[in-house]
Amino acid sequence: MADKPFMHCGVEVLQKTVTKDGHKYQCGIGRDKDGYYATTHRGRSKSYKNKRDIPHSALKRIAATGT
Repeated sequence: MADKPFMHCGVEVLQKTVTKDGHKYQCGIGRDKDGYYATTHRGRSKSYKNKRDIPHSALKRIAATGT
């Protein structure tokens, strides 16, 4: 049986946390028609074609909105 997707503020969140280059960010990853984005309950980044394309600066800024 497949797991139900994690829904957050009406959006399907693919990941609840993000680790990039050894640094863990307290934000999720969502997907829309334009690609992937970093998200918390208070904000989201712009969409990027690939999850790996989301820059550290965007992850850091979005993670800061969740605290």
